[in-house]
Amino acid sequence: MKKLLTVSVVIFILTLFNPVLSQTSDLDAMLTNVNQSSVTSSIIYERVMPFANVYNYNQVFDTATLDYFEQAFSELYRASNQQKFIPYTTLRQRYTDASQTSVVDIGIINTQFSILNYNANNPSAGGLTLSNNQFYSIAGQPPFLQLHTLIIAPLKNGITGQNFTFNFRNDLFFSNGTQTIISLTADLGDGIQHSIIANGNFIANSVNMSYTQTGYKVLSFTATYNDGSTHTTYGSFYAKVISTTTVNGFDPLIENGTLTANIA
Repeated sequence: MKKLLTVSVVIFILTLFNPVLSQTSDLDAMLTNVNQSSVTSSIIYERVMPFANVYNYNQVFDTATLDYFEQAFSELYRASNQQKFIPYTTLRQRYTDASQTSVVDIGIINTQFSILNYNANNPSAGGLTLSNNQFYSIAGQPPFLQLHTLIIAPLKNGITGQNFTFNFRNDLFFSNGTQTIISLTADLGDGIQHSIIANGNFIANSVNMSYTQTGYKVLSFTATYNDGSTHTTYGSFYAKVISTTTVNGFDPLIENGTLTANIA
């Protein structure tokens, strides 16, 4: 993957020395001579610095938190020249209010994206050459490679309560490209496979459940695509479990079996 990151590093350096130009405009200017018709997703990932490393998501690592989801979402939005998705600041306005501490929304990104088919160490092994800050296509080779990513995450870093609600909403489901989700199941930490999407449509808008212990929770999501392939990805967040019991007529807080309030 080093050859892919090299282009982003080069563009970043160019931007440092030419602060008037954005990284996006730099790359688009460098691709003036390249036919981009194969970029059907509108996303060329090297338009941004790849802090989220979406190149390797679903491959080297595969667990998303709220912070990772927002970073990847922002990068993909900007890498599409703001043609796909929405600004992450607008996205945040859709989240369930933070005061609802036992409710968490689930965000879904299902998208194809393109990367430059450029090999800095051996250009003839790719589909592009670079000369005088301009890319040129190599005849008979694709100038771009198409990748796909599935990122699903809880849109809170942590929740607190006794019983929890997970919301699955159309306005937090972002799909882009021809590889569409036909079905989606979710294990929210209870070992049960909850059916969320069937025949391409949401059949469960919310799932209620409870945890018995405080701690980091890993949620698993398995998607089946229109081509018959499947993929399982993960999300993570922290759940603080609070329960109540009655002692001599009082209701002190009990957390994980430990009394957290003194009784006179």
